[in-house]
Amino acid sequence: MPDPRPLIEYLVAALNAHEPAAARSLFADTYVGIDQSRASRCEGADQAVEEMRGWLRAFPDLHLQPYEIVVEGDRVAFAWHLTGTHQAVFLNIPPTGRRLTVSGFTLLTVADGRFVWGRSLWDAAGMLRGMKLLPELHPTLPLSTS
Repeated sequence: MPDPRPLIEYLVAALNAHEPAAARSLFADTYVGIDQSRASRCEGADQAVEEMRGWLRAFPDLHLQPYEIVVEGDRVAFAWHLTGTHQAVFLNIPPTGRRLTVSGFTLLTVADGRFVWGRSLWDAAGMLRGMKLLPELHPTLPLSTS
């Protein structure tokens, strides 16, 4: 199986260029994607592109930075940070004008050089904190009990 890293690099480049249609060829027509944080599902390459357009409408200066990529067989996972300014309705929340950083990860399955399945999970609570819609975490609390 060919290394899927170039597919991720092309996807990220298309998104950062704000040209999601350029990434359509990366997705199989039978693609199924789950956005776990929004409990949403998209089916097909066209819906995958529309999902990207939705993020770009809400965050017109969006920039996605992958920082770790793991490949195992036909699956590729990558952790990422997204930055952008909330300028349109997202999650039914009117624009706040706030600049946000959101962390998440995406797991994709590749077949015949295209994404056929995907699942993303990102820090929705962190996004809401960045929008000032949730209180900040107490800075002195430990992140773990061990």
